[in-house]
Amino acid sequence: MGRHRAGPAPRSWGTPSPRPRGLSRSRRGPVRRARWGSPVGGTTRPALAALVCVLLLLGGSRAGSQVLHGGGAAASLRATAVAGGGGAAPLAAHAGTAAAPLTSASPAEVVPVTVVAAGDIACAPGTRVTRRQCQQVATSSLALRQHPDAVLPLGDNQYEAGSIAEYRASYAASWGRLDAIAHPVPGNHEYGYLGDAGVPSGGQGYFSYFGDRSHPLDPGCTSQCISWYSWDIGGWHLIALDSQCGEIGGCGPGTPQFNWLLSDLNASTARCVLAYWHIPVFSSSQDHQPDMSPILQLLYAKGADVVLNGHAHFYERFAPQDAAGNPDPVRGLTQFVVGTGGRSFFPVLATPARNSRVVIADTFGVLRLRLQPGGYQWTFLPVNRRGRSDAGTARCH
Repeated sequence: MGRHRAGPAPRSWGTPSPRPRGLSRSRRGPVRRARWGSPVGGTTRPALAALVCVLLLLGGSRAGSQVLHGGGAAASLRATAVAGGGGAAPLAAHAGTAAAPLTSASPAEVVPVTVVAAGDIACAPGTRVTRRQCQQVATSSLALRQHPDAVLPLGDNQYEAGSIAEYRASYAASWGRLDAIAHPVPGNHEYGYLGDAGVPSGGQGYFSYFGDRSHPLDPGCTSQCISWYSWDIGGWHLIALDSQCGEIGGCGPGTPQFNWLLSDLNASTARCVLAYWHIPVFSSSQDHQPDMSPILQLLYAKGADVVLNGHAHFYERFAPQDAAGNPDPVRGLTQFVVGTGGRSFFPVLATPARNSRVVIADTFGVLRLRLQPGGYQWTFLPVNRRGRSDAGTARCH
């Protein structure tokens, strides 16, 4: 997120923020076209049986096995993840009413996995650590204790300008302990935008630090890279997107990221879909912007289930809603804002956003998701044991 606020943040609804911060600029540089993959054709039963045997021999049923969708044939990515805990409990519907247990996957099929997410993470090297700022070591330790199969850094992972020197000196010593299972997205700080100031960097520090893991469609790139990608884990399809629309040629219909997303959603056969990027379309503060609205509309139209964002330095959960923010308990997207990775707190508006259900504005922490075929469990885990939490279950559409 952009400008840092001094002074304590309120424990409930606070004073309105005076203006948006860290919005993307309209600077346009050369944009490389994404390379499309194609779906696999039909398979006979003998061939399918042989394929299953090969996958089992390769350990394809491990919870930590992930398939990363690249620009041609999908590349298999084996992360050095620790398998999550025991089986998850049956999931309930969004509204909290009882629901029939989900069908359990057999050992040869997908098994539940644990994913941890947070954004707005590491202070610049040398910044003083206090109870209200620079808690990236505490949040990363909390993330490690969840034994996750995957980690989602939600942007503004490294302050102030996201340079490679800052990443190596600060982020690497905290959340860098989870790099082997990280699937990141960039924020405005990664591109050098510091509120109303800063020098555009093309994301060089971010792309160099994470390497091809942050841009698998553009291997070897170190600046202005194709930053969006998708991957599968635990029976879910996860989609990493870039909300710095001015840096990537826009986010509306006909732009590279939008066209890629449309193709990716059409090709996926997963029932459950989660997308994540940095700047939210909705939040109970001034820290959101509409640039990603076309992307959100496309995800809603295609039946996606969950959206994760950062940028606003607090935790917030919305009830299922359409792309305009209207309640939709049947087909709606559940949005989580998790800007609680350690940098600092921001105040929230005196009146919450429409359809907001929970706001926790004074606690660092991480969002833990237990993904399983047909649904998920969520828990916001505070660093401080006395801090507020939020938990629940939901089924996919």
